[in-house]
Amino acid sequence: MVYDPVAAAARIQGDVVVHLEIGGDGSIVSAVVTSGPPVLRKGAVANARNWTFVPGEQGNLDVTYSFRLKEPYAFYTAATVTTFDLPDHVTVATNLKENAGNSSHLK
Repeated sequence: MVYDPVAAAARIQGDVVVHLEIGGDGSIVSAVVTSGPPVLRKGAVANARNWTFVPGEQGNLDVTYSFRLKEPYAFYTAATVTTFDLPDHVTVATNLKENAGNSSHLK
Protein backbone atom coordinates (compact mmCIF):
# COMPACT_ATOMS: atom_id res chain seq x y z
CA MET A 1 0.00 0.00 0.00
CA VAL A 2 1.29 3.47 -0.84
CA TYR A 3 0.96 6.65 1.22
CA ASP A 4 -0.87 9.09 -1.07
CA PRO A 5 1.77 11.55 -2.39
CA VAL A 6 -0.62 14.52 -2.11
CA ALA A 7 -1.32 13.64 1.54
CA ALA A 8 2.41 13.25 2.23
CA ALA A 9 3.24 16.60 0.62
CA ALA A 10 0.45 18.27 2.61
CA ARG A 11 1.65 16.45 5.76
CA ILE A 12 -1.77 14.87 6.28
CA GLN A 13 -1.75 12.10 8.87
CA GLY A 14 -4.51 10.24 10.62
CA ASP A 15 -6.47 7.07 11.16
CA VAL A 16 -8.90 5.67 8.62
CA VAL A 17 -11.45 3.13 9.89
CA VAL A 18 -12.79 0.73 7.26
CA HIS A 19 -15.79 -1.48 8.04
CA LEU A 20 -15.44 -4.83 6.24
CA GLU A 21 -18.19 -7.30 5.49
CA ILE A 22 -16.66 -10.75 4.98
CA GLY A 23 -18.54 -13.25 2.82
CA GLY A 24 -18.88 -16.96 3.50
CA ASP A 25 -16.23 -17.67 0.84
CA GLY A 26 -13.70 -15.48 2.72
CA SER A 27 -13.85 -12.59 0.25
CA ILE A 28 -14.57 -8.96 1.10
CA VAL A 29 -18.21 -8.28 0.22
CA SER A 30 -18.00 -4.59 1.12
CA ALA A 31 -15.45 -2.12 2.48
CA VAL A 32 -16.87 1.18 3.73
CA VAL A 33 -14.93 4.00 5.40
CA THR A 34 -16.54 5.06 8.68
CA SER A 35 -14.01 7.78 9.60
CA GLY A 36 -10.73 9.35 8.57
CA PRO A 37 -9.18 12.10 6.44
CA PRO A 38 -10.75 12.05 2.94
CA VAL A 39 -7.41 12.05 1.06
CA LEU A 40 -6.32 8.86 2.87
CA ARG A 41 -9.57 6.91 2.47
CA LYS A 42 -9.16 5.63 -1.09
CA GLY A 43 -5.88 3.85 -0.34
CA ALA A 44 -7.23 2.23 2.80
CA VAL A 45 -10.33 0.89 1.02
CA ALA A 46 -8.32 -0.35 -1.97
CA ASN A 47 -5.96 -2.23 0.34
CA ALA A 48 -8.77 -3.70 2.46
CA ARG A 49 -10.54 -5.02 -0.68
CA ASN A 50 -7.44 -7.14 -1.43
CA TRP A 51 -7.75 -9.08 1.82
CA THR A 52 -9.10 -12.61 1.90
CA PHE A 53 -10.11 -14.70 4.88
CA VAL A 54 -10.55 -18.41 5.52
CA PRO A 55 -13.83 -19.58 3.94
CA GLY A 56 -16.59 -19.94 6.51
CA GLU A 57 -15.45 -16.90 8.53
CA GLN A 58 -18.41 -14.78 7.46
CA GLY A 59 -18.87 -11.64 9.53
CA ASN A 60 -17.93 -8.00 10.03
CA LEU A 61 -14.65 -6.40 11.01
CA ASP A 62 -13.52 -2.82 11.58
CA VAL A 63 -9.92 -2.23 10.48
CA THR A 64 -7.96 0.88 11.45
CA TYR A 65 -5.28 2.11 9.05
CA SER A 66 -2.88 4.52 10.80
CA PHE A 67 -1.15 6.86 8.35
CA ARG A 68 1.92 8.53 9.91
CA LEU A 69 4.78 10.57 8.47
CA LYS A 70 8.29 10.19 9.83
CA GLU A 71 10.65 13.18 9.82
CA PRO A 72 11.71 15.06 7.81
CA TYR A 73 8.25 16.11 6.70
CA ALA A 74 8.18 18.15 3.52
CA PHE A 75 9.06 17.77 -0.15
CA TYR A 76 10.84 14.47 -0.25
CA THR A 77 10.52 11.24 -2.20
CA ALA A 78 8.45 8.79 -0.17
CA ALA A 79 9.48 5.23 0.57
CA THR A 80 6.46 3.55 2.15
CA VAL A 81 6.43 0.72 4.66
CA THR A 82 3.29 -1.14 5.67
CA THR A 83 3.11 -3.17 8.87
CA PHE A 84 0.20 -5.32 9.92
CA ASP A 85 -1.00 -6.03 13.43
CA LEU A 86 -3.83 -8.32 12.32
CA PRO A 87 -6.68 -8.72 12.42
CA ASP A 88 -7.85 -5.18 13.08
CA HIS A 89 -5.02 -2.68 12.69
CA VAL A 90 -2.73 -1.62 9.83
CA THR A 91 0.01 0.98 10.19
CA VAL A 92 1.26 2.84 7.12
CA ALA A 93 4.43 4.86 7.80
CA THR A 94 6.40 6.83 5.26
CA ASN A 95 10.09 7.48 5.66
CA LEU A 96 10.64 10.58 3.57
CA LYS A 97 14.15 10.99 2.17
CA GLU A 98 15.61 14.20 0.81
CA ASN A 99 15.46 14.56 -2.95
CA ALA A 100 19.11 15.18 -3.80
CA GLY A 101 18.53 17.19 -6.97
CA ASN A 102 15.49 19.33 -6.16
CA SER A 103 13.81 19.48 -2.77
CA SER A 104 10.77 21.40 -4.00
CA HIS A 105 9.03 18.58 -5.89
CA LEU A 106 7.87 15.05 -5.18
CA LYS A 107 8.97 12.38 -7.63
